[in-house]
Amino acid sequence: MKRVLFAGVLLLLPGCQIALPGIGDQNVTIEGLVQSGAEIAPESCPDALYVFNPFPFEDNLHLQLRWDKETLFDEAKFIGKTVRITGTLPDQSGGICEALTCQCARYLVVQDVTET
Repeated sequence: MKRVLFAGVLLLLPGCQIALPGIGDQNVTIEGLVQSGAEIAPESCPDALYVFNPFPFEDNLHLQLRWDKETLFDEAKFIGKTVRITGTLPDQSGGICEALTCQCARYLVVQDVTET
């Protein structure tokens, strides 16, 4: 299997699998704009919700929102709103998953969300 490092992500070809980098679970409070998967990932995860440009992280980052490791966050009332979210960024470094799939997205486990 060929290994390619692209933008800090290890791509394992063929099979379009990626290994997700991580630094351990992190408890965080972030602010950002909630967008629907239909807007930003219509083919891979249209039912998911994402936070875009989550301050204090880098620009142009989308973090998928989940209630837990498996369950997508489903509070559609926050779409288009700027919110403050307290949650956990799980360490996703231990696994390999299929690229461009809903399960492979970098995600935040939501504990609390409020509109700002």
